[in-house]
Amino acid sequence: KILRNLSAHRLQEFSSKFFGQSLQILWEGKRDKWGRILGKSSEYLRVTATKSLSPSQGEMTRSILKGVSHSGTLLVDQHQSDPLFTS
Repeated sequence: KILRNLSAHRLQEFSSKFFGQSLQILWEGKRDKWGRILGKSSEYLRVTATKSLSPSQGEMTRSILKGVSHSGTLLVDQHQSDPLFTS
């Protein structure tokens, strides 16, 4: 339990460095229990989109990290397609 708490604390410290910044996100097909799509940042952080966003599975976007969701994943908002990864 001590190691899990330490790991969670370290992840929170690392993640907080990116709040308010634009991160590159690869969106997966999975959704959380609230129906929001999940993804991974280029820093390997687990993220979820706000309900106002609807990225597609496999889409690469740049998104602003806003905070932490109910499920503990990082919450992102305001995305735009990354021109490097569009066909």
